[in-house]
Amino acid sequence: MIKKIVFATALMFASATVMATDTDVVKPNFANGKQLSERCLACHNESRLEEFNYFPYLEGQKYKYIVRQLNNFKLGLRKSPFMEGEVAYLSGQDMIDVAYYFSQQPKKKPKQ
Repeated sequence: MIKKIVFATALMFASATVMATDTDVVKPNFANGKQLSERCLACHNESRLEEFNYFPYLEGQKYKYIVRQLNNFKLGLRKSPFMEGEVAYLSGQDMIDVAYYFSQQPKKKPKQ
C-alpha cells in the first residue's frame, strides 16, 4: 500500500513538472485549439442538455488549469471513463492548444 502511495505521489509530481515546463515552452496554436474545441463543446456548452448540466464551462478558465486537468485525465489521475477516452487522441500540443483557445474566450456564467 505504501509503495502505491509513493509511486502515485512521484507520478503526480513528475507529471506536474513536465506539464509546467511544456506549457511554459510550447507556443499554443490558437487555430488548432479552436478546431479541437468543437469536440469539447458537444458537452461543455450553454445549450447542453439539462441532465448533463454538471459539465463545466471551459470558456474563460485558466490556461494551465485546463492543461493540468487534461493531463490528469490522460494519466488516469482523474477518473472519468468518458474524458479518458476523449483525451486519449490528444497530443501534448493539442492539449495546450485547446486549453489556450478556451482560456482566451469570455467567461460563461452558469444559467440559474
